[in-house]
Amino acid sequence: MAKRLPDDFDVVFVYQLSPVLMAIPGIKYARKNKTPLLLYCCDLWPESMKLIVKKERSFFFQIIKKISTSIYMDCSRILTQSSSFVSYMERVHMISSDKLSYLPAFASDDYLEANFTPDDSTVDFIFLGNVGIAQNLEEVIEAVATLGDLQRFILHIVGDGSSLAGLKLKVSNMGLDEKVRFYGRRPVEEMPNFYKLADACIVSLKSDNLTGLTLPSKVQGYMAAGKPIIGMIDGPAKEVIQKSGCGICVPSGDVQGMSNAMREFITHKDRYKNCGANGRKYFADHFSKRVFMSTLYNELNELRSKRNVPVF
Repeated sequence: MAKRLPDDFDVVFVYQLSPVLMAIPGIKYARKNKTPLLLYCCDLWPESMKLIVKKERSFFFQIIKKISTSIYMDCSRILTQSSSFVSYMERVHMISSDKLSYLPAFASDDYLEANFTPDDSTVDFIFLGNVGIAQNLEEVIEAVATLGDLQRFILHIVGDGSSLAGLKLKVSNMGLDEKVRFYGRRPVEEMPNFYKLADACIVSLKSDNLTGLTLPSKVQGYMAAGKPIIGMIDGPAKEVIQKSGCGICVPSGDVQGMSNAMREFITHKDRYKNCGANGRKYFADHFSKRVFMSTLYNELNELRSKRNVPVF
């Protein structure tokens, strides 16, 4: 027999991943007990459904959209993991702006004080993480191929995924084996070695649908490690890179722009010597656990004062 919950909780907190239906039990409790509900949106619905249901006008997609709207409307307050989610909520679900706020997920600060200064003359670019279609590394490799006149650089790709085999074949066919190295999946204990090697870190992402609305967690990791970032990406990641002054960013899919950015960094690396420190400062101010928990506590405490006020 299921245990009956007490009816005197101050606030209902929903950590919303997928599917959005997971929020329904919390909403039912909040309705019954007139308790404020705070939802932290990590997966945006029905946008996440586009990975499965391609046609937005389909009957099934429209049903999911209506359910999603109803769920988000029933929340007292919504915090979003991505800044782009806020405008989506306003546009698609007609959620009032005063009900929404951006709260980026915190990341590990283990590398915030570490010394990862490279110790050789080669310019080493590092990509860390999933190697899939969304990461768009094919176009990063195409950018590398245009830098044949430059000798002193290497792109290191650390990670595994659905595109790894194809990327290895592409590199071989293009004769780039000396410029691109693959390491596969490596244990987390080895990450400091790769950060020590890196002069700059690479992030790229297709701008299709939901993926273009998110901030890849690797961006926060790169910033904590104090590494300049070279990005071929749109959305929140581009905004963070530009606001923090931690690197160079070109639009998603802009191969020539990525080539120019890498060339600029290779030939004028000293111009970017402050990017690492800029990234670490921005990380400490926006992505630390301390900042996240303080903001979340204040949000919960604010709703707590409305404990017995009907919110639905």
